[in-house]
Amino acid sequence: MEASTDRHRTHYPSHPASSALALRVHTARHAVSKAVNLTRNLRQHFYLSRLLGDLGLLNRQDFYAGLRYRYLRRFYLGAAFSIPERLEVAINHYQNIGRHFRSGFLQTARRTGFGLWRHMHEDTRIDIALRYPYAYNHDGDLCLTLDVNGVNICIVTFSIAPGATVGVPEPQVLLVSGIQGIAGKIAEIRHATEVCNNVSPAHMLLFAAETLGAEIGIKTLVGMGQGRVRGDHASRFDYDAFWMPIANSEQASDFYPLPLPFADKPLDAIAAKHRSRARKRRELRNVIRDAIAAQAQATLMKDCLITGNHITQL
Repeated sequence: MEASTDRHRTHYPSHPASSALALRVHTARHAVSKAVNLTRNLRQHFYLSRLLGDLGLLNRQDFYAGLRYRYLRRFYLGAAFSIPERLEVAINHYQNIGRHFRSGFLQTARRTGFGLWRHMHEDTRIDIALRYPYAYNHDGDLCLTLDVNGVNICIVTFSIAPGATVGVPEPQVLLVSGIQGIAGKIAEIRHATEVCNNVSPAHMLLFAAETLGAEIGIKTLVGMGQGRVRGDHASRFDYDAFWMPIANSEQASDFYPLPLPFADKPLDAIAAKHRSRARKRRELRNVIRDAIAAQAQATLMKDCLITGNHITQL
């Protein structure tokens, strides 16, 4: 009966004036909420603005307007953190950029990026670069990208975060806030995996992150679980399914802390009949891993980092 009633019910379009009023009310409430949060953290906000200014990020020719307010927006770090936590991560990240990366690093990272690794296989060129995030993936503060023949197919976004923010005893961690395979590039992703000893683009980017962590003295990489990722990222990628095997975890978690360098499950923990195959797979993977580490280390030390200036483990 209810279905029949609904079918014959007359539906009137909402009045344009009412819709416009509702939109204005929503916009006003959102503006008030942002203003309140900004006021509560005013001193830290001004400190972040000063950091960004010193690093040249308030130049609108190179960086988008409103960068200093990004921590107020829900897409930053997946939105599951509180505004004070997001502000804390932003400050921590740019403090470390100013302390450990060369002058002009972010400007070059924004314009061209730094090529960390190149692999040629017949007519296929695969490149990994360290970049300032693209306009569409501002959930973190830096990103690693993998391109096939000049076309981007995968992105890993991250920030240098205080360990305490994610429940890790280390003072600094690489917090991975986003993993994106580019829409419509599944064929390229499969091809890149095939020509790189069956190592996926996302895993290759983690190997580059591993090398960056080693060069700046960071001992832990933290992946965010599905429960901490919101919006389009959560619907397009299963973060728990990705991180659980890497972390040797059988249960989903908000965060997956991974000691650096990455360690494999002991072969003794693998069924005897599968050990030979696992050993061979690891040998092939490590060919790619070691090649990424060697090239990335050379570029980071030559072009990105202040030589010998590691992050202090307090």
